[in-house]
Amino acid sequence: MRLRQEQTVFLVTILFLGFLTWNLMSGGEASIRGGGRGKDAEFVNYAPPDVARALSDGSFKPALRREIFQPPRDTRPLQRLPLDEPPRTVISGLLPPTDPGPAPISYGTSLRSQVEPIELPEIFDAVSESAGFETDDAFLGVVKKDEPTRPRSLINPRDEGEKDPYADETSAERSARRQGYRRNYAWIQHSSGESWFGRIENENRYALKIDADRDNEPILFVRLNPDTGRGFFENIQVGAIPVERDAVVDFGFAETATNEFEVRLLELGPTLTRGTYDKAVALADECVRRRLEAPRALEIAEGIYRRAAAFDSEDPAPRLGLANCFEAGFRFEEAFNEYNDLLETFSHREVVHVRLARLEERFLLLDEAEQRLRRALSMDRSSWVTRYGLGSFLARRGRHAEAVGHLREANRNAPQDPNKLHIRVGIRSLLGDVLFALGKLKEAEPFYRQALAADPDHGRSRAGLLALGFTGDPAALSASSTTGEIAGEEGFEMLLARGIALLYEGTAASFSRAREVLESAAEADPLRADRALAALSFLAELTGHPDQALGFAEQSREINPRNAYALFQIGRLRGQQDDYEGAREALLAALEEELDFEDALVSLGEVAFRLGRFEDAERYFERAISLNSGRHKVHTLRGLNHLRLGAVADALVDFQAALDLDGDNPTAAGGLAWCTYLSGRSEQAVNLLASIDDRRRSEDKEDPWRVWSREQMERIQDHEEKVEWFDSFDRNRLLNEWRTREGDGPIVSMEEGAVKIEGTFTKSGGLARVYREWPASLFVSIEADIWIEPGKDNVRVGLFIARERRRGRESEIVAEASVMRHLEGGVQVRFLRSAREDDVRDMRQPFPTGRWVRLRIERTGEASESAVTITMDGVPLIEKEPMASLGSASTPLLVGLFAEGDNGREVRVKMENCAVVFRGAE
Repeated sequence: MRLRQEQTVFLVTILFLGFLTWNLMSGGEASIRGGGRGKDAEFVNYAPPDVARALSDGSFKPALRREIFQPPRDTRPLQRLPLDEPPRTVISGLLPPTDPGPAPISYGTSLRSQVEPIELPEIFDAVSESAGFETDDAFLGVVKKDEPTRPRSLINPRDEGEKDPYADETSAERSARRQGYRRNYAWIQHSSGESWFGRIENENRYALKIDADRDNEPILFVRLNPDTGRGFFENIQVGAIPVERDAVVDFGFAETATNEFEVRLLELGPTLTRGTYDKAVALADECVRRRLEAPRALEIAEGIYRRAAAFDSEDPAPRLGLANCFEAGFRFEEAFNEYNDLLETFSHREVVHVRLARLEERFLLLDEAEQRLRRALSMDRSSWVTRYGLGSFLARRGRHAEAVGHLREANRNAPQDPNKLHIRVGIRSLLGDVLFALGKLKEAEPFYRQALAADPDHGRSRAGLLALGFTGDPAALSASSTTGEIAGEEGFEMLLARGIALLYEGTAASFSRAREVLESAAEADPLRADRALAALSFLAELTGHPDQALGFAEQSREINPRNAYALFQIGRLRGQQDDYEGAREALLAALEEELDFEDALVSLGEVAFRLGRFEDAERYFERAISLNSGRHKVHTLRGLNHLRLGAVADALVDFQAALDLDGDNPTAAGGLAWCTYLSGRSEQAVNLLASIDDRRRSEDKEDPWRVWSREQMERIQDHEEKVEWFDSFDRNRLLNEWRTREGDGPIVSMEEGAVKIEGTFTKSGGLARVYREWPASLFVSIEADIWIEPGKDNVRVGLFIARERRRGRESEIVAEASVMRHLEGGVQVRFLRSAREDDVRDMRQPFPTGRWVRLRIERTGEASESAVTITMDGVPLIEKEPMASLGSASTPLLVGLFAEGDNGREVRVKMENCAVVFRGAE
C-alpha cells in the first residue's frame, strides 16, 4: 500500500521530534542546549556553494498531482500542450563568391542575399542537334542555305552590283576595323594605299625587317579575306604571291605573343651587351609570365636566361629566372637544383630564399616555406621582395589578416622600374584581393583602381572592381556589368564575375544568360572550374533542379576538395534530402577550412533541428550566435530548438532577442506566446497569439502565420476546458463509481494498487468487465497501464469504450472501439457498429505480456463527426477512425477494461494508473 503525502509528513515529524527529545534527555552534543562549554571551537573551511546549481533553469515542470496539505481530489489539470511549430521564414542563403572575392569568414557579411527562386525546367536541357547539315559556305554565312553559288570576279570578290557593307563607315570606324585585322593577320601597306591582310611565308620571316641584307627580298604573301579568314579569291586556289619591296610602304606581323617574342629575340642580336642585357632579362621574364600565349615562350626564355647568366655571373637574376622557367615547365628537379646552387653563392640575397620558398609551397612543404620566408624577412624588413613573398604566401593560405600588413609594406616599397610594372600591378591587385576577402570592400576599391590605372587590361583587377560593385549591394548592379557582351579576351575571373552578377539580377532571362557565362568560365580555366561549378550549383538550386545542383557541387569538390562554398552547398542540399550524416560531413569539412564560417554553423544547426537532433543543434546555434548576435532568424530558430529541449526560460530569452532585432518577426512572436503559455499564463498567451493575427491583417486570410495563430488559440482554449480524472487504485475496495460485469467465471478484485480480472471462464463467449460511465458529450479519452500475466493470456484482453442500449435485463452494443491482445498474442483493434459487420484489424505486431503496456483510446469531434484514435505505448495504431455513434449524447459511454474468453480459458490481467480526460470544470 502506498503512503499518502500527509502520512509521510506525519512520520517524518514524529521521528524528528523523537530524535530531539532523546538528545535533550541524554545531554548529548546535539542537544538543544549546545555542546560543552570547555571545548575549543574548530573552524573548518568549506567551498562556497555553486548558486547556479541551486537555481531553476526555468524549464516547465508539470505540477504535482497534489501539493502537500492540499485537500485530496481525483482530478488535475492536463499537462501543457506539445509545441505545434509556427511557420518559419527561410534563413537567407549565400550567393556564390567571385574570384577575387570574400573569404569564408566574410561570406555572411558579403554574400548573404535573398534571391527569389524561379522555376525554369528547361534551363539545363541539352541543346538539340540539328536534323540536317549545312554546307561550309552556308555555315559561314557566305551564302544562304540551299542558295546556288554564283561566279564571282577574280579581281574583286564582291559583285559589281553588290553594295559595300563598309561604304557608310566613318574614318574612325575604318581605322578601328583595320586595327582589328592587324591583330589577327600579317599585313602589307601598298604604295597605292591599299592594305592586304593574310600571312607572310618567307623563310625566317621575322628577320625581314631586321636583317639589312634582306631589304630587297620580295615578300611571299598569301592574301586572305579578313572578314572570313578564307582565301581572298574564293573560286581559285592562289598560293603565296611575291610582292616587291618597292611596292610596299610598310608591312608587319599579326599582333600575337609568338610574333612579338620572336621579333624581340632577333632584335637582341646574337651576342648580349651591357646595353641589351636588361632588355634580354626583361624579355625572358615576360616570356615566362605569358607562356600560355606562345608555344615557344619557355624555350625562348630558357635560351635568354642561359646567355644572360654566362654574360654576368655576379647577377642572380638570370639564374633565378632560369629556375622559374623550369618551374613553369614542370621541371621541378632541375628547379630545386638551380635554387640550391644559388644558395651556395647568393645565400645573403633574400630573393633566393623567397623563390625557393614558393617552390617548397608548391610541394606542400608549408612549414619549411614559411620559415624560409621569415628568415628572408629578417635579412631585410624593408624589401618589397620579402614582404610581397610572405604576404602572398599568407594570402594563399587564407591568413588574410596577417597578409595585409606585409602587402601594404610591399606596396609602399614597390619597385619603380618601368620593367617592373607588372610587379607593382600584382602587389596592388593582391592587396585589393586580401581586403576584399576580409570584407573590407571600400578599402579594396582604391587598390584595384590603382592597378587598373597602371595596366587597364589587368583582368583580375577588372573582375575585382566589378565584383565590388554588386557584392553585398545588389542595387549597385549596372547594365554594363550584366547585359554587356563578353569580350573574347576576357579571362576566367571576369567571366565568373559577370555570371554571378547575372544571378544577383534575379530574372529568368538573367538566369539563362548566367548559365552560359558560367559554363564559359568553367571552360576558360579547368583548374579553377570549381568556382564556376559551385555557382552553377546555386543557379540549379534557384531554378528548381536540386539533383543537378548537388551534382555541380560534387563536381566542384572533386576539382578542389577545399572549396568551402562547394562544401557548404553540398551540406545544405544533403540536409534538404534529410541526409544528416552526409550534410554534417560536408559542413564540418567547410568548418575545417574556416572555423568561424558562421553560415555553415547555422546550416548544421538547422539540419540537426529538422531531423530531431536538438542537443547537436544547440551547440551549433550557440557558436553561431557567439560569432554574430545580430541575426534575428537564428535567434528564433534557437528558441524553437530550446522549446524542443524543454528549456522554456532559455527559449524566452531567444525569442525576446529576436524581437528586439526585428519586432515584426511573426515566428518569434509565436514562440514568445508559446513560452507564455508553458509558463501557466494561458490567457496572456491567447492575447499574444491574437496580436499576431491583428498585426498581419493586411495579409491574406490564408497567411500561414495568421492561420497558425488562430489554430493555436483554438487549441489552447479547447485544452483549457479539459480536465483529467485519474485513479491509481491505491485502496482495498473498488469504489470511485467503478462497476463490474461478472458471472461468466472471472471476478474483479483489488491487488497492490491495481484492479484485476482473474479467473476461469465457465462458458463460451464469456465476458468480464470493470468499467465506468461517462456522459458522451463530455468524454475525451481514456488511458491506462495494462499487465497480462504470462500463461494466463489465451483470451482477448484490452481497453474499450462503448455505447450500449438496455432492453430489459439484456444490453445491446450500439458502438464500440477497443484495443486488445488477441488469442495468438498479436495486437488487434476492433470497431463494432450497429447493423454492420464487426471490423477487426490485425496490427501485425506482438502484444507483450509480463510487463506494463500503456493503452489509450481518444475520441475527437462532435456528434456525427466523432472519430477515434488508438495508441499503444504512445505509438498510434489507428488515427481518426470515424465512429459517429460514439458521439451521441442520449446515453452514457462505458469505458474500462475487459476480458473475453471461451469455456475453460484462464485469465489474469491488471489495470492501474487509469486516466480519463473529459470536458468540464474541476
